[in-house]
Amino acid sequence: MNKFLSAGPGVFILLAIFALTACGQAPDTYSVTTTKSEYQARFLSIQEEESKLLENSECGKTGGDLLDTIKYAIDKFNTLPLAQDEPSFQVGHPNGADGISVRVCADDQLAAYAYSKTVALHEGLLKTLRAAAEAFARFEHDELDTALDNLAIAAVNRENNLYGLYIVANFPGSPSEISRSEVLFRSAVAFVIYHELGHTIMGHADYAQALGDQSLELSADAFAAETLALTGIDREGIDVVFAILGRISPDELVGHPSSVYRAALLQVE
Repeated sequence: MNKFLSAGPGVFILLAIFALTACGQAPDTYSVTTTKSEYQARFLSIQEEESKLLENSECGKTGGDLLDTIKYAIDKFNTLPLAQDEPSFQVGHPNGADGISVRVCADDQLAAYAYSKTVALHEGLLKTLRAAAEAFARFEHDELDTALDNLAIAAVNRENNLYGLYIVANFPGSPSEISRSEVLFRSAVAFVIYHELGHTIMGHADYAQALGDQSLELSADAFAAETLALTGIDREGIDVVFAILGRISPDELVGHPSSVYRAALLQVE
């Protein structure tokens, strides 16, 4: 594993193009020509956003099977030499003591983001990934494409009963399909968590003036994929993440390459 930079001040990076979250405001459009005063103002704003997140009662500990899935990814990460050798990289939910905290926000936003010491996941994103994992486990080819297309529409429209819940109700999976969907869901959630941890651990906030640089997202993707391999977690969840994100936001975003390009770079050789 590469020797990563120490965590820097704070960075707020959306996983996709969703404008407003319950735990903070989405980033403005950044430019490499941002002035020093603008950078300093944004830096102070990010610190304030992180403090508000930690005080927000809606962004804390999750429950049920989501808790098991998140703890699985965190526990695996904490066994790695990176976390064992550096206490500030130890991860906890909802609090990371002297390390990094992973919080879950109880709303339907489709977002995940990272600050200097905190990673936030929104239930809307987690539920969408669960539904996508179910679709991957139960359908193939055209049927899978149709299921994912409908799921993306439902997710963007913030529908309470996601298409994935329709799949569960009307197409009860076999034991093997249910088991497979759980493996895929755990992998997808772990990839998202590790991606955001990558932003924190690699100190991307130190380069806040260059948040338009797509290399930050690609390096976080690489960190997440490498971490999956090191922890022994199935990599197929990467396909789940980019299959649904590619439908929700197919084009390049500020600081984010297209999902197709990101997925292609992570293909297993």
